[in-house]
Amino acid sequence: MGQFVGGIVILVIFGAIGFTLGKLRSSAQTEVAHRMFGISRVASWVIAISGGLALLLSSVLFTVPANHVGVEVLFGKPQTTYSEGLHVKNPFSDVFNIPGLQQESTYSAVVTEGEKEIADAVEAVTQDNAVVDVDASILWSLDLSQAKEIYREYRTLDQVRIRLLRPVSRDEIRDCVASYPFEEARTSQRQAIATCAEAAISDQTGPKGVIINAVQIRNMKAQSTDLQASIDRKLSAEQAAREAEFRRDQAEVDAETARIRAEGEANAEIAKAEGVKQANLLVSESLDEKLLEFRKYEFLSQNGNTNWVIDGTVGVDGPQLVIPMDSGSSGGDSEGDDEAEQ
Repeated sequence: MGQFVGGIVILVIFGAIGFTLGKLRSSAQTEVAHRMFGISRVASWVIAISGGLALLLSSVLFTVPANHVGVEVLFGKPQTTYSEGLHVKNPFSDVFNIPGLQQESTYSAVVTEGEKEIADAVEAVTQDNAVVDVDASILWSLDLSQAKEIYREYRTLDQVRIRLLRPVSRDEIRDCVASYPFEEARTSQRQAIATCAEAAISDQTGPKGVIINAVQIRNMKAQSTDLQASIDRKLSAEQAAREAEFRRDQAEVDAETARIRAEGEANAEIAKAEGVKQANLLVSESLDEKLLEFRKYEFLSQNGNTNWVIDGTVGVDGPQLVIPMDSGSSGGDSEGDDEAEQ
C-alpha cells in the first residue's frame, strides 16, 4: 500500500511541475523560450508517468518465496493466502510471508548457546526430588495451512517462540522429567523423556499451527554438586565393574577357544595315525613273496653296477638268482662266459 501511495505522490508532484512549466511558457516572449519550455514539459510528463507506473506495478505485483505462504492483509485484517510464486494483489493491501522452514529453539545452561544470552536450561525436579538443569532443543515448524490464524494470533516467529513454544515446551519437559529418578532420567530414560515431551508439546501447539518435529534432551545435570559427584563416582564404579566382567568373559572365551583348538589338533593327529595304519594294512595285505622278490631285483638293479645271470630254467617259483657279477671286472666276465660255453 505504501508503494501505491508513493506512486500517487510522484504523479501529483510531476503534474505540478508540468503545470508550472506551462505557465512559464505562456509568459515567455521568444520562440526559443517557447520551444525549451515545451520540451521540458513533455520530458517531465514522460518521467512522471513512467515512474508512477513503475511504482503502481510494484504495488500490485509481489512474489512469495519458496516454502513460504503469503498472507494478504487489508487495513489490518487477513484476507487470503498465496502460495510461492508471482501474484497480483490489491494495491491498498500488504502481504506478509509466513515461513515453513524448520526452526530450532534451544534451552541450555551454557551461556550464548540457547535462545537467550544467559544460562537458560530447563529447571526440573526428578522423581527422587533431585533438582536438575536440563539442556533441550526443540525442532519445530509452522503449519502453513494455518498461515492466516498464525498471523492473526502471533504476527512473527519471535512471538510464536515467546508466547507459545517457550512456555509450553519448558512446562512439558518438567512434567516428563518428574516421572523418573535422577539416575534413570540422565541415562537410560533420556529418550523416553524426549518422546514424552514431543507428544505433550505437540498436543498443545498443534491446534495453534506449530508442528513439533523432534525434542532432543542434550544433557541433564544435578544442581547439587555433592549429588552430582556421588552419581559420577557410582557410574565410574559401575563402568569399572562392567569392564572387569568383560575381561573375565573374554578370558573364558579365549580359554574355550584354546581348548577347542587343542582338541581339534588332537583329533587331527588321531585321524592321521588311523590313516597311516589303514594304509600300512593295505600295503601289507597286497605284498607276497613273488612281489617282494621282484622289488628286490628292481632295487638292486637301480644302482647300475650289478648284473644278474639267470639260469635258463625257470622253475615254479620264477627266475632263480645264480651269480651276481660286477660289471666293472672285465676279466671275470670272460672266464664266466667261457665256462658257460663249455
